[in-house]
Amino acid sequence: MTTRYIPHIIYTVAITSISTHMLWHRKESDDQRRHVDAHVALLERLRSASSRLPEAEVREELERIRRTFRRSAEELERDRAVARGLVRVEGEGRESIGWKEALLGGAAGAVGGGERREAYERADLEKVRKEIEESTS
Repeated sequence: MTTRYIPHIIYTVAITSISTHMLWHRKESDDQRRHVDAHVALLERLRSASSRLPEAEVREELERIRRTFRRSAEELERDRAVARGLVRVEGEGRESIGWKEALLGGAAGAVGGGERREAYERADLEKVRKEIEESTS
């Protein structure tokens, strides 16, 4: 490799690093903005509830809000990761798709892939049958 490409490589790495850093800051500021908006919404809800609900229900609502905010830092970090899609929640039904499958198509031997496709095809076939029966009757 000749030395004439080294400045270009350094510029490319610098630009990529700066853009990644700026993206991270933008996402972090969006998270903070949503967090503040959620606080404001809860406080407004509490204020409106205090004007129209009995005192016991207002205290109940206030205690529920306090329990919500008494979460550990680990729980909050996990929730942020789930919201960003970095962590999968059990029972959510989503499955992760790798780059290879995204670029080259689904794996032929994927677990549940063929069964799911057959289920969709059966459902489509049933829809077509129902439409034909409705149009003939």
